[in-house]
Amino acid sequence: LMAEIASENLFATGIVCEYAGPDTIYVDSTCTGILFWDDANNPSCESTNPGGVIIRRDLHSISDGFEIGDPVPAGTEVVITYRVSDNMGNVEFFSFSIQFIDTIPPVFDPSTLPADTTIVNPHDYPPAEVVAWDNCDTAGANIEITVIDSPFPDGCEGGEWTRTYIATDFFGNQSSYVQNITQLPDTTSPVFIVPPFAGASACDDLPESFNSWLQAQYDTIVVENPSGVFVALFDNAPTAEDLIGFCGLLEIEFTAVDSCGNQTVIFTTFEVFDTIAPVIISEPEDLFLDCSGDGAMGELMVWLENFGFAEAEDNCGSIAWDFVNYPGQ
Repeated sequence: LMAEIASENLFATGIVCEYAGPDTIYVDSTCTGILFWDDANNPSCESTNPGGVIIRRDLHSISDGFEIGDPVPAGTEVVITYRVSDNMGNVEFFSFSIQFIDTIPPVFDPSTLPADTTIVNPHDYPPAEVVAWDNCDTAGANIEITVIDSPFPDGCEGGEWTRTYIATDFFGNQSSYVQNITQLPDTTSPVFIVPPFAGASACDDLPESFNSWLQAQYDTIVVENPSGVFVALFDNAPTAEDLIGFCGLLEIEFTAVDSCGNQTVIFTTFEVFDTIAPVIISEPEDLFLDCSGDGAMGELMVWLENFGFAEAEDNCGSIAWDFVNYPGQ
């Protein structure tokens, strides 16, 4: 083993020492190791001077005030120095060191370890508050817990993945625990938290009023997806051309679809009303019949079916004609 050698003078002493170990002592469950080496002839020294003989080999010092047999905490380097002299008055100070190393990994608190489980959405499943302790950190205050997730399966199809908890102590010793997680396929449909609201407009205000109402739906509708994946919103609203001349009740369908194809459909209405009466642009034609002739009845029926060939126009909707019977006529 290599060891540091320090001399008390600037000249070669001719004294050579060798330390046979140990250079490492591993601590136990108390985070300490007993300081010990075979002091009887370790280190071994000899004089290379002609006629030189080692006459004394004395333990000179141990760093930090330790003594042989003392418990030494992990992470400590103990430096031991011997004073060696020969019969020619040469003196050598020989030093070597022993490292106290911790190789015992941390231990998880079993009550904090999460069991294997089944979930729907990995993004809604945070890591557990896992605790571990160590022979050199019984309170676990300096134990670092690292969480590593394996690649998630396809969010729509589901599958298996793992979450690994790694406990690392101050000296780099590690323990790990693997949680197996089953992710279910995504079959959950989106939910309308704030649904669409009904609307109404005079037909004269179309299509601007309808378009404004439709945009307001997209500004106010709130959709959540329990599985956390993307949601798109669609509608079956008529085009501006379809609204020309329309009057009545529209049923508008809003569909929320997530990226897995799950969808929810909700309905609302938009009523188009007309408060302006039709305008007669051509009065009914007068009809004069010769009741003695054979065609009088046919002429009357044609005139009635065409409402006297009157004409009217309206701002929206269709025009319906009706006969009104006056009393006594």
